[in-house]
Amino acid sequence: MLAEVAFYRAETIFVFGLGIRTAAGWRYYLPFITAGRPGRAGAAPDACRVSTVDFALPLEDGRVLAATREGDLALIDLRAGAVAARGKLPCLIQHLTECPHRREIYLQDAHSLYVLDAQTLAVIQSWHEIEQTAAGWAGYTATEDAAARRAKIRRGTLERLDLIEPVRDPGHGKLAARFAKPGPDAYGPGRHSGVYVFDIATGSIERHRDGIMTKLFGVPPPRAGGIAGLTCEGLPDPGPPAFQALVERDAMVTLQLADAGRAAAMALLAEIADRMERSFDALLICDAIHFRVLLHGAPLDLCGLLDRIEREGWREAAPLLRRSLLAYLNEIEGGEGAMPWSYQGQALRALRTLVMLDPDSHDVWRHYVRKGDMEHEPESLTLYGAYLARHGAGGEAGIAFGIAMTLQGRMPAARLLRDAERQVTAERFAELALAEITAARAEQYGAFGEDYPDYLLAQSASKFARTAADRLRAAL
Repeated sequence: MLAEVAFYRAETIFVFGLGIRTAAGWRYYLPFITAGRPGRAGAAPDACRVSTVDFALPLEDGRVLAATREGDLALIDLRAGAVAARGKLPCLIQHLTECPHRREIYLQDAHSLYVLDAQTLAVIQSWHEIEQTAAGWAGYTATEDAAARRAKIRRGTLERLDLIEPVRDPGHGKLAARFAKPGPDAYGPGRHSGVYVFDIATGSIERHRDGIMTKLFGVPPPRAGGIAGLTCEGLPDPGPPAFQALVERDAMVTLQLADAGRAAAMALLAEIADRMERSFDALLICDAIHFRVLLHGAPLDLCGLLDRIEREGWREAAPLLRRSLLAYLNEIEGGEGAMPWSYQGQALRALRTLVMLDPDSHDVWRHYVRKGDMEHEPESLTLYGAYLARHGAGGEAGIAFGIAMTLQGRMPAARLLRDAERQVTAERFAELALAEITAARAEQYGAFGEDYPDYLLAQSASKFARTAADRLRAAL
């Protein structure tokens, strides 16, 4: 009896999972939720780095095979309510199907075919660089040497492996393969070029017309992409409350706030700092950090708590936020798609609270700018303006930092120039700007360089700006 399966997504974070109907009702699974980083404490070297499910194959014995396009496999045993086996294949999965009487699963990408044991997901046999040639369907196995591969494969005739299906013949292990020649558009539909029936045991191949698909499968010729299994297309529907509860339990780090007071807020920030410093990998769930705060069992917005800390001026929070941010930034690679603590803008909100409470935290801010994905963070263009409005540019260190921010394109320079004119000479401003430009070039970041003098003139027509621009242009 094939299980009924549905794809679901979490409402607040990018996590896909499965719902599977059983006699007792629906059960929900997140088969590819993983913690830690590959090769480091708390994570297996081949741990999945994804939190989505792209394929689901209900098996005739009632179990369900879940898969990602990147080749991660999980066999779900409904009786036990758990993942019974896992696998990982070095391919981009396009299609998977089952041959129940042989207890085998067939899985393919564009030029490879894998035969898996349906109980353990172990690879029984595989063929690679499969192609259709004048002689038929060819492919080398992992055990063939290079000479045999060269003799078997004719280069230049590769066509896309469009579909693999088991022949409904209980007496033999046979597969039907259909190929498609690429059309004028390499990514569009191709022209089908016949069906091949492959005998796994003997390696013999027979060619048939497309019409033979009806005879082999008892169904009309399938569409490109196959007929077996379910594919998650587009964005699935949000899961029901029971699914959302599973996501909160398995994909988020839950923190408890004792009460709404000042001391409890500081204890919470201290816990975040301690965990960032001592167990960072354990916070990474599918390469992301999702803090969920509960107050007496009810969810509390962490960003809202940070806003309150800033608004009420609880300065003892600054060293705790500094510890958290430095530990976080020192652990990550950074850049677009590599900022794991981006959930609800929590890291950026922590940075804002820090610099508003401690205006001299330029080192943490610089570190964040170097590693951050500032383009996609909502406050990236306004934070420095709010900082200037509250604290001003400060001394030379603050002016140098302001120059660095304008190099990053984070703010107009007019306010910085007005503040700087009251504290340093135009010549000194040019020296500070030259030092920041040199550092930006060495670190390969920054939107300005030789054009920075013209940028200053566009921001202000004052004598200070003209003198600084002339001195800087001469130095560059």
